[in-house]
Amino acid sequence: MPARNLMTTKEAARYLKLHYVTLYKLAQQGRIPASKIGGSWRFSKNLLDDWLARQVVMLEGSVLIVDNDPSALEAITEAASQKGFRVLSVDNCEKAVEELRRQQFELIFLDPELPCMNEAKLLETVTAKGGNSAVLITRKYSGNATPADASAAEQVRLIRKPFTVREIVEAIESVEQSRTAKARGEGRENLAISQFLGSSQHSATGHLSGAVLEETVGQGEARFREMLELLPEIVYEANADGRLTYVNRAGFETFGYTREDFEAGLNVLQVLTPEERERAAGNIQKLLAGRDPGLTEYTAQRKDGSRFPIIVHARPVTSGTGDVTGFRGVLMNLSEASQIEEMLWESEEELRIIFDSIGDAIYIADLDGNITDANEAALRQGRCRNRDEVIGHSAFEFIAQSDRDRAQAELKSALAAGRTKEKAEFTLVRPDGSQYCAELSVSLLRDSYGNPKGLIGAVRDVTQRRQAEEEARRTEERVRAYIDSAPHAIYIHDPQGNFLYGNSKAEELIGYSREELIGKNLLQAGLLTDGYAKKLSQRVEQEGRFAPQQPTEIELIRKDGTHIIVEITAFPMALDGKLEVIGLARDITERKRKVQDTEGFAEAATGELKATLSLLSSCKQLLSQRYESELDTDAEEFLQYATEDVRRLQQRISQLLEPQPDDSGDSPSRT
Repeated sequence: MPARNLMTTKEAARYLKLHYVTLYKLAQQGRIPASKIGGSWRFSKNLLDDWLARQVVMLEGSVLIVDNDPSALEAITEAASQKGFRVLSVDNCEKAVEELRRQQFELIFLDPELPCMNEAKLLETVTAKGGNSAVLITRKYSGNATPADASAAEQVRLIRKPFTVREIVEAIESVEQSRTAKARGEGRENLAISQFLGSSQHSATGHLSGAVLEETVGQGEARFREMLELLPEIVYEANADGRLTYVNRAGFETFGYTREDFEAGLNVLQVLTPEERERAAGNIQKLLAGRDPGLTEYTAQRKDGSRFPIIVHARPVTSGTGDVTGFRGVLMNLSEASQIEEMLWESEEELRIIFDSIGDAIYIADLDGNITDANEAALRQGRCRNRDEVIGHSAFEFIAQSDRDRAQAELKSALAAGRTKEKAEFTLVRPDGSQYCAELSVSLLRDSYGNPKGLIGAVRDVTQRRQAEEEARRTEERVRAYIDSAPHAIYIHDPQGNFLYGNSKAEELIGYSREELIGKNLLQAGLLTDGYAKKLSQRVEQEGRFAPQQPTEIELIRKDGTHIIVEITAFPMALDGKLEVIGLARDITERKRKVQDTEGFAEAATGELKATLSLLSSCKQLLSQRYESELDTDAEEFLQYATEDVRRLQQRISQLLEPQPDDSGDSPSRT
């Protein structure tokens, strides 16, 4: 689409001679061709021209279809569109009643076989809520469709299913002809109103007698003027020179002029700013020449000089001979609408700022998955230069081929269930072809009736997180491999002694697999002797935990029933706020046996040595007694040295043979 054909909301509003608030609402409701580009509405001049051409044949009014039959819906919609009606369809009674509260419909097509209420009650409700709407009953058989009252019966017609588009068109034309005939029958009061709308200065002759006409016109015009005085919009009428001949109450209140000002002579150009008067005069001349200037915006000026925006819709006033004698119209104060429009623009701008400031990538798509908007974070994440690289594309284009089928299946399932999956991970593809891991959270966008109308998704790049998780997994595997291949048994338990982990050496040491012990308490697993289990239980009760930090020798019972002596060292460690005890255990059974053997040999050798020393001591005493008088000084000194050495050796042997208690408090050992 060439850029020169694109228009902003205000440009398109000027082109269509609509207020931009009205155009904005039409675009929001999907009633005019428009596209959102970068969060702002854009309009194609060519599409607007085509749309305008179609509107020429459109009639005022709407059609409500209360039916859930697809073929009936299709036929009625096509027929009503051909006749220029706007079509709204609902599939149940509750929605029909709700729509009837909101707006008036020219025609109502009703299937009384809907399961919401009985036929008579349904018809009574629809005719009551529909006011002057014509009701066309669509059913497969001719039942007794009894209206609520006689007046309602005049509005009810029956159409049997199945029917063709042509049959529906003929039914609509029949309703229109009936209404035309009825309107002619009520011509007296309508004539008075039409005379006021045409020219209150001219009389229509040849239709009614003078007395009846005068009375009817007087009553009708008075009643109609009373209605005009109650309108919140400004209604006016002026002659060909622009002098105002009628202004309702809203006009005086809005502009601040008095009845005296009006009677003194007030021109329509006086209520406009000086800058607008030349353009307004030109539009008045067009109007008097029979050309419709359409809805026109001006800046109005009150009597006190204050200004405000208005929009004017005017039509020429003709005499009975067809001559243009003036013009009349409706003038709407756009001050409040402008404020609303400004608030809408500010609100949209605020939402756009919020939308673009969100750190996560946000995408909006229709129900087919076509992207309609994306925030700045999405552009950065996708390495896009502008929104055009993503808007209008299918979201599935940016999902890797390996994940695309899964994504489409999940979307289809979500739409069928009416809810979406909160989080899912996919591999996404950027426009430049690079790939990354992402976490998607998708929600349904719903219209005012709660029906799904689109999708909004948050996309978070989790590549770094996945890499970190993978690195953590590999690190954990390496650490487990290191621990598992350690030369000593390594185990982990909580402060209360519940077993959490054991490596391969721990399994080999006690004969149990780690699966057999994980979750069991060390005091109840049958690994400890009764004596040591009792002492350890007392220590846990006193201290609240067991974590000996000094090497301790304990006796364990293996799975096969054999007893072993192990030396354990344990220390506490806090992980993620939880205290755990890591222990190392060594089997010292063989070493203890060797020590015990060595101690036995030493004890025997010591006994022999002590006996020998006793013999030496006795010999020394015998020599001293027998040869005391014959020994010289050197011999006496030598014997004295020998006696002292024997005594010191006996003391040292006694010390070595004394029993020494171990750290566990169990049986004493020798050192």
